[in-house]
Amino acid sequence: VSSPGDGAGPGHTLRGFRRVFIPQGETCTVEFRLDSGTFDWFDTTTGTMHPIPGTYRLYYAPSSDISAAQYVEVQVL
Repeated sequence: VSSPGDGAGPGHTLRGFRRVFIPQGETCTVEFRLDSGTFDWFDTTTGTMHPIPGTYRLYYAPSSDISAAQYVEVQVL
């Protein structure tokens, strides 16, 4: 997960992970739940972690190499 609007925080944080073996040439659907803490971010104003409204990117990739990752954007209200 990343928060593109947060220039002071980490570039990416690991909030959900699931290793799945998919044979070459095959596809499958993978599901996992993101709990309420997924979008907790450090609020420099209050000095606390809590969901901060804004756009977040959820990354998925065939390995831990971030350069191979793709993402979807979600809006937290």
